[in-house]
Amino acid sequence: MEEYEKIIKYQFDSYCKKVIKRTACKMILGHKKRVEHELSIDLLQNYTQNFAVFDFEGEYLLEELLKLDKRSIEIIFAYYIYGMTCEDIAKKMGMTSQNISILKNKALKKLRYRLENRG
Repeated sequence: MEEYEKIIKYQFDSYCKKVIKRTACKMILGHKKRVEHELSIDLLQNYTQNFAVFDFEGEYLLEELLKLDKRSIEIIFAYYIYGMTCEDIAKKMGMTSQNISILKNKALKKLRYRLENRG
């Protein structure tokens, strides 16, 4: 019976090693893919400009913009600051251009509402 248990143990060890190796590879590839699709919003922290389009001071806009979720900020920043199209943003973020357009419009509605109702 000991020989049988050794065989089972080696098979199980081999199986565990394969699973761990494949999981690690998937995690590394997934991380690499996420990094490729990320957009930097570091410049947004220092971005204080008067946005005449909204008739608000840039500080208020920046403050409300930073309250949005990260993905919405990235989409708005890429679209308006970098001049990217929804298709370009979609490719960068691994989404469809229609989804980017919907998310952009939702974020703009939230932003507009917050700025108009700012007390």
